[in-house]
Amino acid sequence: MFQKQINIQLLKQGDKKTHEIVFKSYYPLLFEFAKQYVYREDVAEDIAMNSFLKLWEKRNTLKDNSNIKNFLLILTKNDCLNYLRDRKKKTYLNSIEKQYGELNIVALDRLDTNKVDIEKLNNTIKSTIENMNPEVRRVFKMSRFTQLKYSEIAEILEISTKTVESRMTKALKMLRNNLKDYTFIFITFLLLVSESL
Repeated sequence: MFQKQINIQLLKQGDKKTHEIVFKSYYPLLFEFAKQYVYREDVAEDIAMNSFLKLWEKRNTLKDNSNIKNFLLILTKNDCLNYLRDRKKKTYLNSIEKQYGELNIVALDRLDTNKVDIEKLNNTIKSTIENMNPEVRRVFKMSRFTQLKYSEIAEILEISTKTVESRMTKALKMLRNNLKDYTFIFITFLLLVSESL
């Protein structure tokens, strides 16, 4: 999308204005991509920022026909994998958190950044979440983006754990239906639905 506006020669020469254009063009995409896998905004921000730092450090290795978007996505994907693999080793994680991590590792390992339209995928996920019933959306965001347990969500919202489970099932069903074109995500959500019931 923005590839034509980026002068790779200037980027290789260390032109900060060009690096800024790359940053403004791709940061939102990389942040959303990372957030889908690591579920934490602070970690996703760090991973996205690190991708730009690595781009700056490796700019001299770029070829004139390099695809900056794919280059950044590969860096982001690899940092997400490193984060998830490191997190998997932590002893304080419960079995469901470990399974989420393992599923995301499998999904990322199988992700071919050249074949998947990441922007379309992120837009599909965002619009699906925004189209959820407000109560379902709130529970989903509390579970996935703040990593609260169902019992904690139930306590905060003053509803039963069964109601939280029901709303999560609805949210995951909507995502599953809307992500059927993305096999690796679809399989991941199918497994997550069965684990959260």
